[in-house]
Amino acid sequence: MTTRAVFLGTGTAALAIAATAATAPAGAATAGSPFDFPAIAARLARPAAHRQVFAAAKVSDGDVFHYMVNSLNAYETDYAEGPGTMHVAAVCYSAAVMMLLDDAAWAKYQIAGLLKHRGESAPATDGKNPFDVSLTALVARGGSFFACNNALHGVASGVVQYATSTEPVGVILADLQRHLVPGALLVPAGVAAVNQAQEAKFTLFNA
Repeated sequence: MTTRAVFLGTGTAALAIAATAATAPAGAATAGSPFDFPAIAARLARPAAHRQVFAAAKVSDGDVFHYMVNSLNAYETDYAEGPGTMHVAAVCYSAAVMMLLDDAAWAKYQIAGLLKHRGESAPATDGKNPFDVSLTALVARGGSFFACNNALHGVASGVVQYATSTEPVGVILADLQRHLVPGALLVPAGVAAVNQAQEAKFTLFNA
């Protein structure tokens, strides 16, 4: 099992730089809402010859990111279409949403312990794929990430249940929303985001 830093990539700072380079301009969030619906729509509408959305409910050692890299590599190399022709997007809900929380949230709320309570462990880079499957690398290659707010509420409830914080669930949820990794967009429900992606002509892969 490797460290979370390896899973994220070359670090949070590098991830922020990659996200800035790969993210479409964001619209204004609705007043009083944590969701930036114009940014979500703009991300899904970004031009690409091919679009694929990966629905992930479990961490499973970060397998969803391996699948995303495999799809990118196939179109870039095997189909000889070059970079930028495939837009891969991950919708993370249930336990998988924890992969889209930054290091500070993992440390503050003991996320690794919460995963153990769900029978999972922190994602690892374990040699399954010879390519860089980190979040940093995927964002740099134009990958998109959507975090389910319903699932984050479940994480916040778990934090209270297992006493890793004494704050109310609503306060913890608001804090978790602020601790998504750079480049990830918050959506109300992962299942709805998967449908929205399909309506935007993304094909679905259940990761």
